Amino acid sequence: MNILVTGATGHLGKRLLAHLRQMESFNIFGLSRRPDAILPEGICLKTGDLLDVTALIEATRDIDTIVHLAAVTHSDNRRDYDAVNYGGTLNLVQAAQENRVKKIIFISSRTASLQGGAYAVSKYQAEKAIADFDQDWLILSPSEIYGAGIDEALSKVVGWVKKTPVLPIPGRGNYRLSPVLVDDVIEVIITALIKNGNRKKYILAGPEEFTLKEIIKLIAIKLNRSIILLPVPIALITWISFLLTIFKINLLVPDQIARLAVCKPSDIEPARTDFKFDPVRFEVGLNQIIGGK
Repeated sequence: MNILVTGATGHLGKRLLAHLRQMESFNIFGLSRRPDAILPEGICLKTGDLLDVTALIEATRDIDTIVHLAAVTHSDNRRDYDAVNYGGTLNLVQAAQENRVKKIIFISSRTASLQGGAYAVSKYQAEKAIADFDQDWLILSPSEIYGAGIDEALSKVVGWVKKTPVLPIPGRGNYRLSPVLVDDVIEVIITALIKNGNRKKYILAGPEEFTLKEIIKLIAIKLNRSIILLPVPIALITWISFLLTIFKINLLVPDQIARLAVCKPSDIEPARTDFKFDPVRFEVGLNQIIGGK
């Protein structure tokens, strides 16, 4: 089976490729905009940009299945989300249909909706594009993935708790999250590569739900650190994000609060049934990324 992975140089892409290269039944190709991109040994590089449908048609030639990971996740310009996450997915679907690709597995987001800000809207629209694909498709919508790299949100929180005794949080920190370990997501992707059919959407979330402040306190306990949480009014955060956008400082993007606050689906039973999805508890996953008993 010939498999093309978009977003091959991202944190999730690298982890997925490391697993896939061990499977002899797969011929794995990674898609990158950069011709000098470095991929794991045994992975073939295909060069192409999601905004260039001609390049995508060439990249998807003789491909059986596409795993579509590539996305803009943080931008101060909503047009970036629209162009890449939605427009790029449309282009990929067009290329896949021209080359009669048999399946697309799309990694979306549990936030995908019309209410979760620009990123969430772009993912919602991309899901609609995937559902129009005339062959098999599958949409996997993870919650907050952790364990994939130091740049992910929860790893940043771990770093902040290590460095400071006082941590600002948006509002009262009551936004609800269900972190999911990266390897649990990857296991579902690999199972989906083998499994036929579907044309369905699945939620991949952790087995527990926490508030943001509960997660921070759990991390502090695991690190044996004392932490004081400093609530910051949402209006102030919105104003700060506006100023940061003006000065081109990529620290806080305008849609992050909306993404955090949006109501998210949480039913993982279909994924348990169809893919034997069995996500580890957050405390167990934390042990893997920061150590401890």
